[in-house]
Parts: sequence; C-alpha cells; structure tokens
Amino acid sequence: MGYRSQLYAVVGLIDLPEFERLLKETELEDCFEEYDKTDLVIAFKASYLKWYDGYPDVDKINKFFNGSKFSILLILSTPWYRDWE
Repeated sequence: MGYRSQLYAVVGLIDLPEFERLLKETELEDCFEEYDKTDLVIAFKASYLKWYDGYPDVDKINKFFNGSKFSILLILSTPWYRDWE
C-alpha cells in the first residue's frame, strides 16, 4: 500500500546522455517511456511508482533534475492509482 506517483520528465537534449545513463544505473530504464519530442527536449512519463525521498534510485534522479537548468520533473502522487489519461 502507500502512495503511487505518476511522473513526467521533460529532458533537454543537452541532458539526455546523463539522464539515460542514470536510468540504466538505477534500473529505472523500463519505467520511463518516451511520449513526446521536439527539437530541444524529449518528454518521458512513468506511472505507478513508489517515489519517496530516501530511496537511493529516487535520490539520484531527483539530484539530476534539481541540478539541471534544461530539464524538469513533475511528480503527481496519490494514495490510490488513477490513470489520468
């Protein structure tokens, strides 16, 4: 039980190699799927994840986004899972 999160990540192409490396390093690669793309960014989404500070993989991804000027992570949490699409 607990909160599940839906995540939306907009990654600047300049940050993409580092983001992809982190996904592989944290074994989250299969959780994020590409859903949109422009000339400057790629948008990813991930659903139904337990996304809590203190989890090592979560902390690594959060640190990446907190340090980036070209990428952003939006986290939507709910005590029940609901697909908003």
